[in-house]
Amino acid sequence: PNIRYMLAYGAQCNELFHRLLTSRAWRYWCNRCSIAAGVWPFGFDYRITHEPGMTPEELRQGIAGSLMVSRRYNWIYSHNCREQLLGRKLEVYTNNFDIHPYLKIIADRQIATDPKYLTLAKKILTRPTWDWHPG
Repeated sequence: PNIRYMLAYGAQCNELFHRLLTSRAWRYWCNRCSIAAGVWPFGFDYRITHEPGMTPEELRQGIAGSLMVSRRYNWIYSHNCREQLLGRKLEVYTNNFDIHPYLKIIADRQIATDPKYLTLAKKILTRPTWDWHPG
Protein backbone atom coordinates (compact mmCIF):
# COMPACT_ATOMS: atom_id res chain seq x y z
CA PRO A 1 0.00 0.00 0.00
CA ASN A 2 0.94 3.62 -0.27
CA ILE A 3 -0.63 6.66 1.28
CA ARG A 4 -2.33 7.77 -1.93
CA TYR A 5 -3.98 4.37 -2.25
CA MET A 6 -5.14 4.39 1.38
CA LEU A 7 -6.59 7.90 1.12
CA ALA A 8 -8.28 7.10 -2.19
CA TYR A 9 -9.77 3.95 -0.67
CA GLY A 10 -11.32 5.96 2.15
CA ALA A 11 -12.70 8.52 -0.27
CA GLN A 12 -14.10 5.84 -2.58
CA CYS A 13 -15.84 4.08 0.32
CA ASN A 14 -17.53 7.34 1.29
CA GLU A 15 -18.57 8.03 -2.28
CA LEU A 16 -19.92 4.50 -2.76
CA PHE A 17 -21.93 4.65 0.45
CA HIS A 18 -23.30 8.08 -0.49
CA ARG A 19 -24.49 6.75 -3.85
CA LEU A 20 -25.94 3.47 -2.55
CA LEU A 21 -27.48 4.38 0.80
CA THR A 22 -30.82 6.04 1.31
CA SER A 23 -30.63 9.56 2.72
CA ARG A 24 -31.62 8.20 6.13
CA ALA A 25 -28.97 5.46 5.98
CA TRP A 26 -26.38 8.00 4.79
CA ARG A 27 -27.11 10.23 7.79
CA TYR A 28 -26.77 7.19 10.06
CA TRP A 29 -23.45 6.30 8.40
CA CYS A 30 -22.14 9.86 8.87
CA ASN A 31 -23.23 10.04 12.52
CA ARG A 32 -22.46 6.54 13.77
CA CYS A 33 -20.08 4.72 11.45
CA SER A 34 -16.55 5.05 10.18
CA ILE A 35 -14.06 3.45 7.86
CA ALA A 36 -11.52 1.16 9.48
CA ALA A 37 -8.65 0.87 7.02
CA GLY A 38 -5.69 -1.42 7.57
CA VAL A 39 -2.73 -3.35 6.20
CA TRP A 40 -1.51 -6.94 5.90
CA PRO A 41 2.22 -6.56 6.61
CA PHE A 42 2.99 -10.30 6.37
CA GLY A 43 0.19 -11.51 4.13
CA PHE A 44 -2.41 -14.12 4.95
CA ASP A 45 0.01 -16.67 6.42
CA TYR A 46 3.43 -15.43 7.49
CA ARG A 47 4.80 -19.00 7.58
CA ILE A 48 4.77 -19.24 3.79
CA THR A 49 5.94 -15.68 3.19
CA HIS A 50 9.64 -15.17 2.64
CA GLU A 51 9.53 -11.51 3.55
CA PRO A 52 6.89 -8.93 4.43
CA GLY A 53 6.03 -8.36 0.78
CA MET A 54 6.45 -4.61 0.95
CA THR A 55 9.25 -2.22 1.69
CA PRO A 56 9.45 -0.43 5.04
CA GLU A 57 8.46 2.80 3.26
CA GLU A 58 5.37 1.16 1.76
CA LEU A 59 4.36 -0.10 5.21
CA ARG A 60 5.01 3.34 6.71
CA GLN A 61 2.74 4.95 4.11
CA GLY A 62 0.09 2.26 4.51
CA ILE A 63 0.02 2.63 8.29
CA ALA A 64 -0.05 6.44 8.01
CA GLY A 65 -2.89 6.36 5.51
CA SER A 66 -4.92 3.87 7.52
CA LEU A 67 -4.55 6.01 10.65
CA MET A 68 -5.50 9.16 8.76
CA VAL A 69 -8.76 7.87 7.22
CA SER A 70 -9.93 5.76 10.17
CA ARG A 71 -11.82 7.75 12.78
CA ARG A 72 -12.06 5.13 15.50
CA TYR A 73 -9.48 2.46 14.79
CA ASN A 74 -7.36 0.87 12.12
CA TRP A 75 -6.40 -2.76 11.82
CA ILE A 76 -3.29 -4.77 11.12
CA TYR A 77 -4.00 -8.27 9.83
CA SER A 78 -2.15 -10.68 12.07
CA HIS A 79 -3.32 -14.19 11.20
CA ASN A 80 -0.77 -16.55 12.79
CA CYS A 81 1.70 -13.75 13.54
CA ARG A 82 0.21 -11.65 16.34
CA GLU A 83 3.05 -12.48 18.71
CA GLN A 84 5.65 -11.46 16.12
CA LEU A 85 3.86 -8.19 15.38
CA LEU A 86 4.07 -7.47 19.10
CA GLY A 87 7.81 -8.23 19.03
CA ARG A 88 7.50 -11.55 20.87
CA LYS A 89 8.54 -15.06 19.84
CA LEU A 90 10.60 -13.70 16.97
CA GLU A 91 12.51 -16.98 16.79
CA VAL A 92 9.41 -18.47 15.13
CA TYR A 93 10.02 -16.17 12.15
CA THR A 94 12.87 -18.23 10.67
CA ASN A 95 13.39 -16.90 7.16
CA ASN A 96 16.40 -14.73 8.11
CA PHE A 97 14.60 -11.53 7.11
CA ASP A 98 14.99 -8.66 9.57
CA ILE A 99 11.47 -7.68 10.60
CA HIS A 100 12.58 -5.22 13.28
CA PRO A 101 12.24 -2.14 11.01
CA TYR A 102 8.66 -3.21 10.23
CA LEU A 103 7.83 -3.73 13.90
CA LYS A 104 9.16 -0.25 14.70
CA ILE A 105 6.93 1.31 12.03
CA ILE A 106 3.89 -0.44 13.48
CA ALA A 107 4.79 0.67 17.01
CA ASP A 108 5.50 4.30 16.00
CA ARG A 109 2.03 4.88 14.48
CA GLN A 110 3.11 7.97 12.54
CA ILE A 111 0.83 9.89 10.21
CA ALA A 112 1.99 11.88 7.20
CA THR A 113 2.79 15.54 7.81
CA ASP A 114 2.59 16.71 4.20
CA PRO A 115 -0.13 19.42 4.13
CA LYS A 116 -1.79 18.00 1.00
CA TYR A 117 -2.27 14.61 2.70
CA LEU A 118 -3.47 16.20 5.94
CA THR A 119 -6.01 18.30 4.04
CA LEU A 120 -7.25 15.34 2.02
CA ALA A 121 -7.55 13.10 5.09
CA LYS A 122 -9.56 15.79 6.89
CA LYS A 123 -11.92 16.06 3.91
CA ILE A 124 -12.36 12.29 3.85
CA LEU A 125 -13.15 12.18 7.55
CA THR A 126 -15.77 14.93 7.19
CA ARG A 127 -17.35 12.96 4.33
CA PRO A 128 -17.94 15.51 1.61
CA THR A 129 -19.12 14.16 -1.69
CA TRP A 130 -17.50 15.35 -4.85
CA ASP A 131 -16.39 13.90 -8.13
CA TRP A 132 -13.05 12.19 -7.51
CA HIS A 133 -12.56 11.45 -11.19
CA PRO A 134 -11.00 14.17 -13.35
CA GLY A 135 -12.75 14.65 -16.62
